[in-house]
Amino acid sequence: MQQGTRTYDSPLRREQAQRTRERILDAAASVITEAGDFVVAQVAKRAGVSVRTVYHHFPDREAMLDALAERLAAQLGYPRQEMPKDLASFADETVAMFKRFDADREKVRAFFSTPVGQATRTHARARRLTYLRRLVDADLTGVDPQTAEWSVVIIHQIASSRTWLALKDDAGLDGSEAAEAVGWAIRTLVESVKGTAAS
Repeated sequence: MQQGTRTYDSPLRREQAQRTRERILDAAASVITEAGDFVVAQVAKRAGVSVRTVYHHFPDREAMLDALAERLAAQLGYPRQEMPKDLASFADETVAMFKRFDADREKVRAFFSTPVGQATRTHARARRLTYLRRLVDADLTGVDPQTAEWSVVIIHQIASSRTWLALKDDAGLDGSEAAEAVGWAIRTLVESVKGTAAS
């Protein structure tokens, strides 16, 4: 009879693994702050661990950037959330997100101005565009491909943190007004495109 591999789990090992993971993320943030980008070997050297250890905790660059984004969101007090299931929910979540931004405006501004904040936003952009394409394909059926793609990029731009900043700084809206204006813009665009497809 073959015995299975026995795994040993202890609170001490879990705590050490978590400390190592945090040290790697600190190192990644430090390297990004200095150089604007990173390679795994730089992060490993800065963290004082092997490249293999970095890959044990983060299988690729994307996983490390995801973890940095999650950690920064947690530091801002934003819980991890699932992406909305349709464009109406996306508009609602964007309104709620803009209101959260306004409640912590100084921390959010500081975050967006840091190299780490910019790197994680750039990393998240491609994933968010892919997700929006799925929502548009599901919600805006019968729309020609060019209109669908324009809808994706415009909705993405409207829902961006840059728009939140522009509406506050350039248009003089307060946080609640900026949030509601963006929700209105997304819903209006979606209804207009749906009307075009139906006609």
